[in-house]
Amino acid sequence: MSRLSETARSKLLTEGFHPRLHPKVAVVLDELENARTGPQSLQSLSQLRRIAGSAASSLEPDERRLASVAMDQIDEAIDGLSAAPKEARQLWGQMKRLEKVEAMIEDASNSANFEQALQSKFR
Repeated sequence: MSRLSETARSKLLTEGFHPRLHPKVAVVLDELENARTGPQSLQSLSQLRRIAGSAASSLEPDERRLASVAMDQIDEAIDGLSAAPKEARQLWGQMKRLEKVEAMIEDASNSANFEQALQSKFR
């Protein structure tokens, strides 16, 4: 985590990051700094990526660009993990997508016309 925090900060600084101009990206770096306290779970890395993803939806184009750089740094760190955590992340992602499908089916089953409601949900 220390290496990720340092690498991300260094990369963002070379890309023109300034905490006052890019406050959402500053939050991402603060969270990475806080995560330096020790080993992090795959779930906490995923949460860090979601925080960066939120910053990537900023209305400011430059902040979006920098947040994407931060997301890339997090992705590279995750890709550098051994095969077991990567497989766990892939399986977790599949499970989350399946939960969405199950929720759509459940919602459609409460409708009078199941097939039409299901088609509508999947659109």
